[in-house]
Amino acid sequence: MTDTPKTDATRCKKRLIDHSMAFPRYHQCKFKAKTDGYCAKHHPDAVKKRTVEKAARWEAKRKNSPLQIIKRQAERIAQLERELAATEKAADDADTDKLRAIGLYESAAKERDAAVSRLKALVDGMREKRLL
Repeated sequence: MTDTPKTDATRCKKRLIDHSMAFPRYHQCKFKAKTDGYCAKHHPDAVKKRTVEKAARWEAKRKNSPLQIIKRQAERIAQLERELAATEKAADDADTDKLRAIGLYESAAKERDAAVSRLKALVDGMREKRLL
């Protein structure tokens, strides 16, 4: 004996949930149907568009979060350390004076040290703001 609620063909066919009671109650959307029996808000294409836009906003916000900045800086430091290790290995294998003359050894070490100090400053700033 389940009664299905009456549906009005002139209104949007989206079924909405009302949580104002102890149990959910369903009702039909109150807006007029425009295309394919849906209003502008509940049409599947509009819902998909809003979802994509929301995901893009969230991704942009996540990319600029302090944790992601620290992760990118840590990856850059690891890359610089690998480059420095490769340079040191090359220095062991080849003539150290030639590498120093070219400037490979010092530039990689300086860039790594600068990245490490930037990361430390960023972490210290976050600790002061109590983000970590």
